[in-house]
Amino acid sequence: MFSKPFGCISALWLVLHHTVREPRAFRELVNAYAAACYFVANVPPGQMRHIHAHFATFPATVGLILAEILGVGLSISCHARDIFTNEARLLQVKLSETEFLTVCTEYGADMLKRKHSIMNLDRLKVIRHGLDLSEFRDLDHTEYRVPLIVSVGRMVEKKGFPILLRAAAMLAAEGVEFELALIGDGPQRDELERLANGLGLSHKVYFPGSLPFEEVLGTYRYADVFVLTPIVAHDGDRDGLPNAIIEAMACGVPVVATNVGGVPELVEHEVTGLLAQPGNVQEIAQQLERALVDQPLRQTITANAWQRVVRDHDADRNAFVLGSVFAELLKLRKWPPGPDAGSPPADGEEVVPE
Repeated sequence: MFSKPFGCISALWLVLHHTVREPRAFRELVNAYAAACYFVANVPPGQMRHIHAHFATFPATVGLILAEILGVGLSISCHARDIFTNEARLLQVKLSETEFLTVCTEYGADMLKRKHSIMNLDRLKVIRHGLDLSEFRDLDHTEYRVPLIVSVGRMVEKKGFPILLRAAAMLAAEGVEFELALIGDGPQRDELERLANGLGLSHKVYFPGSLPFEEVLGTYRYADVFVLTPIVAHDGDRDGLPNAIIEAMACGVPVVATNVGGVPELVEHEVTGLLAQPGNVQEIAQQLERALVDQPLRQTITANAWQRVVRDHDADRNAFVLGSVFAELLKLRKWPPGPDAGSPPADGEEVVPE
């Protein structure tokens, strides 16, 4: 902290200034100032040339103040809740201070453009989430005792699990044979277990709780369908593009989902998956039955889905894109880095691609 006294004073003024403009942000600003001072005190001088914050909520508040103390640039990655709700304090201020801003869906980018003034749209970059595709190779399907439907997600309102359970009850009433595994945990779990029992699904629906990624991956081997039925929550929160959908597609599992947020950017109806309207129990049940019984359709959408995941959600490729943005911003001497990349470049050196 003592290595940057003027920066700390400037950041303190920033805290006071924005507290006057938005008193509700006072506690967050004070906590962020304390966190930023901690980083300054514990990271060797000169080691932080740029600050990147994941999520435009508290992490970006810390990043805003830390960048002010150090006199360096700031960038932010926005995801979902920090875009779709009012939880992110001082968001317009943060957006105006960023060197660049990333989002993981076109839907999220469009929402930011509509809700906030972004002076230079070139700073707004869509960089999608990615997977290490090597983890998903050679995942052969293993038959389960009955057709298995799998859903993975935190048990909160925006995931729409009560709607999924009602769709499952409709399938059961029509005599469709299946079991449903709801993997995950959260504040709605007890309510969902009671609802499943009340719908007469206690022998068909299982709640294994949160599982390590390796066990989720193992479950996909047995899955005949993956389903996620998100909705827009009462506070405006909604999914961007859940990673679980990408993972299921990478495993070769047919996907049924609802048309919310950025989901249709990956789940294209009857091309890479099946879509239903959010909250429409009957339509969700119909699409689930199609995904279970229509073998030519299953083969088509799983093959197309894999190609789409490879094209848009390869972690190495997308990390390279993000790294290139940093390389250009920081004027790195070489990108991508290699064993002979040498020492960090001095300020002002240009990026020289390999």
